[in-house]
Amino acid sequence: MKALKMILPLLLAANFACSHKSETYKLLVEADSLILGHRNFDSALHILRNIEPKGKEESAYYNILEVAASYRSEKPIKSFDGINASIKYYTDNYDARKLAYAYFYKSIIFTNKDSLEKDMITLFKNAEQHALKTTDYRLLDRVYSGLTFTNSTFAEKDEALKCALKELAYAQKLNDSHFKTTALMHLALIHFYMTNNADSVAYYIRQCEALADDAESEIKYYIYNYIGQTLMQNNPSSAKQYLTNALKYNKQSEAYLNLAKILVAENNYEEALKYCDSALLIKPSLASREETYRLMANYYYENKDIEQYKRITDELINTKTTITQVKENRKLLELQQKFDFEKQRAEYDIKIQRLGGVLGLTAFISLIVFLLYRIRIRQTENKRMASELRYKKLKSNLDLYEERIAGLETEKKSQSKELDALKEKAAELKDAVMRNLQHGHNLYDQLTRCESAANWSDFDLLCLLDFVSTINPEFTLGLENNYNDLNGSQKLFLIVSNLLQKSDFEICQMLGLEKQSLRNKRNRISKKMKTEANDK
Repeated sequence: MKALKMILPLLLAANFACSHKSETYKLLVEADSLILGHRNFDSALHILRNIEPKGKEESAYYNILEVAASYRSEKPIKSFDGINASIKYYTDNYDARKLAYAYFYKSIIFTNKDSLEKDMITLFKNAEQHALKTTDYRLLDRVYSGLTFTNSTFAEKDEALKCALKELAYAQKLNDSHFKTTALMHLALIHFYMTNNADSVAYYIRQCEALADDAESEIKYYIYNYIGQTLMQNNPSSAKQYLTNALKYNKQSEAYLNLAKILVAENNYEEALKYCDSALLIKPSLASREETYRLMANYYYENKDIEQYKRITDELINTKTTITQVKENRKLLELQQKFDFEKQRAEYDIKIQRLGGVLGLTAFISLIVFLLYRIRIRQTENKRMASELRYKKLKSNLDLYEERIAGLETEKKSQSKELDALKEKAAELKDAVMRNLQHGHNLYDQLTRCESAANWSDFDLLCLLDFVSTINPEFTLGLENNYNDLNGSQKLFLIVSNLLQKSDFEICQMLGLEKQSLRNKRNRISKKMKTEANDK
């Protein structure tokens, strides 16, 4: 029986170790915040380069963040393996937010235009399915932006319009100028190319112009370039004005190329050539480079400049060859990925079967040990002591039993049976208190990882507050001294905001609050703060 008593604490310790998140995982959460909250992709990449993920969970999380930061920083991404491993892990160990992000980044990175309809829409739909189970508005906005683009590409007018309106709704909830501009211009383009509703086009363009007044330079460029691109066909003179304004705020190849197209349509080839040269200096994408070389080749052909025409056509051929090679490499990579995935899946299934057998045997042995231990010490009890005692009475009952034990030992009475029973009961109460403290510890760890606390029970809050009082008694004492009659949810809010110093965005995600609800809760708590007058 002594051996059994030694095994059980080891099993409990192993369970606690498995539930505890490592320092590496905390760094991954920090990188997540930099990528998705602050758009600081270079800092996120710096953190990720210094991380060595351990285990499948950390590797799955790491793969998503690495792809996201690399894509947003325009760094090359060469393999399917990481993102597919993340999708597999979070499908088996379900996490709606991370699985949605995995599908989202796979859709915009690893799918070329030749397979757009077959693959990209399916991946975006998968991302939408899981994103809708979260309250991550930034994720939902990006997913609906992708669905708007893909449906517009294949002339699915009604579906594109519906997705664009959802994209705008989430952008407004985030109050993000960049996202609102994207959604408004998507709506303008849908009405321009699909519904031919001039009033709607003008309405959404005016909305974008209004955003530009208070926007940063990068957003102003984005707005004016997008408006100019929309007006290029029907109103080229206005389009030129918007594109010229865009270049005042940012020198980007896309605006130069759009201006060159308008000037070519006006037969002003010499001026167009200057914009083409400017576009090429900024290292545009392969598609933009191809289009720029075509415009320049037409100019030199019309002017019978054979030497320059040959030079530009050689560049054009090299660019088209590069584009073809990229497409072929992607197709080969996709075939390799499918082969590797099937191979890994077969190996994974075999490992899972073996692991299942080992875990089943371990669980059976643990169950036998646990049952023997329980039968030995509590043969006549049918329910756990935790269900018989309320949380608030645990400590007071423990004090009563310990006082009684001390009295019996001091008086040296002969009631040994009662003394033994009281000691056993006191030990059980102490175990119950420690379990509650352990539960509070686990909940506190969840808060440090920015996990949701929206569905916590009153019992969870009591356990958390009890744990906080043990690790930071000054903070707990401050709640009592500085505030009047705080309820459990208000104390939780102060722990997250003051003790853990989480941002407003993180607090909203963790507590399931809207921005207005966050302000209201903060105001209510402020009203309960004790003043010097009240103290007197």
